[in-house]
Amino acid sequence: IEPSAPGKAATLAVALMLGGVFGAAVGAFRENRDRVFRTGAQVREELGLDFFGLLPLVDETFWPKKRDKTSAPGSLTNTPSGMRYVLDHPLSGFTEVLRTAKVASDLTLGSKEPKIIGIISALPGEGKSTVSKNFASLLAHLGSPTLLIDGDLRNRGLTRAIAPMSEVGIVEV
Repeated sequence: IEPSAPGKAATLAVALMLGGVFGAAVGAFRENRDRVFRTGAQVREELGLDFFGLLPLVDETFWPKKRDKTSAPGSLTNTPSGMRYVLDHPLSGFTEVLRTAKVASDLTLGSKEPKIIGIISALPGEGKSTVSKNFASLLAHLGSPTLLIDGDLRNRGLTRAIAPMSEVGIVEV
């Protein structure tokens, strides 16, 4: 009428225990393989470097759908508001992180002139142009002499954003 072996309760207990051990092992393996920094404390602990802050994403509503290309070649146009976010939103978290980076660079580089600050990323589309333009705008707004150079030879996104009709780039210069 009923099976003599194995018992339902014993089978269920063994299956739950094996499933729990297997799940914990997979979780531990994935945790050890995680190579992403999620907090400032991880940056300080793993790299032994100072951490200034995480830049929040700039809302997509600050980017125009179409660009005005009616200006004369070589002239600067009205830059997209995402490229002047620090000027339009001086109390935002984005601006605060860039201001912290400015103070840190002043403290680190001291009176060294000129101060050369490079902004790079490992992958395209991470916001180099937006961050560099906003950082340069912040520096200039605070009274520091600032020269912004778009050094990306393959994709001149910064140049297209602030001077879309330019005919000469860094390669030609």
